[in-house]
Amino acid sequence: MAAVLRALSPEDRTWGVLVDGIGGIGKSALAVESAYRCKEKGLFDAFIFVSAKHNVLTPDGISELKPAARTLDEFLNETARVLGQTSITKLEANDKRQALLDVLRDSRTLLIYDNLETLAKEAQEELADFLRQLPLGCKAIITSRRRGGEGAVWLRLEKLEWEAARAIIESQMVRNPQLANKLRRAGEARWQELYDETKGSPLALVHALGILRV
Repeated sequence: MAAVLRALSPEDRTWGVLVDGIGGIGKSALAVESAYRCKEKGLFDAFIFVSAKHNVLTPDGISELKPAARTLDEFLNETARVLGQTSITKLEANDKRQALLDVLRDSRTLLIYDNLETLAKEAQEELADFLRQLPLGCKAIITSRRRGGEGAVWLRLEKLEWEAARAIIESQMVRNPQLANKLRRAGEARWQELYDETKGSPLALVHALGILRV
């Protein structure tokens, strides 16, 4: 978190942060938590979150989502709409990017673009060019399962440490007494097995606990 906040500070010369890692490792959660921390510090006046996520894992299985954006053009259109600049959505690609940069010049805005791996390689490169031109006072966090993002601080999320996984298990036990009883009977050694089987992924761990619960 310290590395993210440092990259998002006005003193840092990068356009922001690229967070990458396997699915379910906590990239989106880190981006959102970082935005809350920035709000508490008063670093930005506006926060824009646009996601290309098209499914989510729940205890009942994979649920389909309707993503806010699937292409670079849709990312820019959604950003313009949130800023109240719907006329920008009607412009052609280059004019659209320039008009959006002009609007951002008058604000301190944090852009959060989630699940960028869904974009084609060419679109990702065009987005990187756009982010490198962000005005002073604006920053971005992008999350992806692929490494990239020239001009940004790169942060790779690895598997959870055991103590963090144990904290997740205990928090789920507090929320559900029935699950807590099952896990207490199993013993903490079996919790470690669950951690090993889910390979340190917080999403997989919570999903497994959900299955145990039901």
